[in-house]
Amino acid sequence: MENYTLSNEPPVDKSDPLHSIQLDQNVIHMNVKAGSKTTNLVNYATRQFEKDNLNQITWNGMGDALNKVVACAEIMKKRFKNLYQINKIGFSKSEELWLSNLENLRDIKIVRETPSICIILSKTPLDQNEAGYQTSGTVDDMFNKRPSQSQKTRAKKEDNKSSVATSEADDSIYVKKKKPKNKN
Repeated sequence: MENYTLSNEPPVDKSDPLHSIQLDQNVIHMNVKAGSKTTNLVNYATRQFEKDNLNQITWNGMGDALNKVVACAEIMKKRFKNLYQINKIGFSKSEELWLSNLENLRDIKIVRETPSICIILSKTPLDQNEAGYQTSGTVDDMFNKRPSQSQKTRAKKEDNKSSVATSEADDSIYVKKKKPKNKN
């Protein structure tokens, strides 16, 4: 690449928007970068989200910031119970132009596709038919539900059946240990 120089033009964003969901007018768009501090992002978003007239927030990021976007959204869901969520994932495309320094070489146009994510959190219900929709509630709600009596008896019957089957197969899943070598 020593025979090429990067064009002075900024990279052209050729990506389609990740979502076409109709959002409220006063929504916060949090654009997360890889170097952003999670605590700063979440604290700012929390202060803004506590305002009465604000019902939605979007967390957007790409590339190395994907895990930070998910972490921020999960922290917000823990702070604010009963949030509705839609996740959208895709690729952001950008074009760069590299100009040739030599006459016999052609200019190069590079198209980069970077993974990107958009997480929409809302206090009001969102479209349930939208791909990536998650209902309000917490993970704790799913695990803390008490099973009904019929579910308990069904689980006991399945346990009895599986314990007989596993006790017969238990011998085959253990790996025999090698005998220690004699030191003679």
